[in-house]
Amino acid sequence: MVIDNDFDNTPKNNARVEEIIELIAPHMVRASAFARALSMAKEAAKTYSAYIDAIALPMVILSAEGRVQMANSIGQHVLDAGEILKTDALTGRLSLAYDQDTKALRDAVSAAPRDGGPHAFQTQGDEGSIAMCVCPYRPALAFASDVDKRLLEGEELYAVFIGSRPSGGVSL
Repeated sequence: MVIDNDFDNTPKNNARVEEIIELIAPHMVRASAFARALSMAKEAAKTYSAYIDAIALPMVILSAEGRVQMANSIGQHVLDAGEILKTDALTGRLSLAYDQDTKALRDAVSAAPRDGGPHAFQTQGDEGSIAMCVCPYRPALAFASDVDKRLLEGEELYAVFIGSRPSGGVSL
């Protein structure tokens, strides 16, 4: 803390104040950006929770690295059950019960930005076949300011929809 006493005639040491400001300024900027990101996340959660919960299929939102960002209520139940989808406690990355299915998920996530379209694959569950669809997820961010949009620039998100596949021909 730097305190200047206006009643004291001692020359003021502005250099020390500038030095302190230069030391803490980068941390203040990062803290401000982090606080804004948290605020946006809270607003987005309130805005999107009702919307994504209205989707009848389980849906999980992933980052490009495969880390879980959010899920609708049904998707959260699937995550919590841990039978079809599993989340690594350390990395937050999503995986499936079998390595080949996890690879199919990663392949679908990496293919989605190339053509912008959905990518589907099928996996086996205990009670039958499960269809999974991965597509880019781009919320409109209508409430976001220019600063907010720059904060999220480059963040790629992907929606993973999970559905049971009845017997017979169903187009993934």
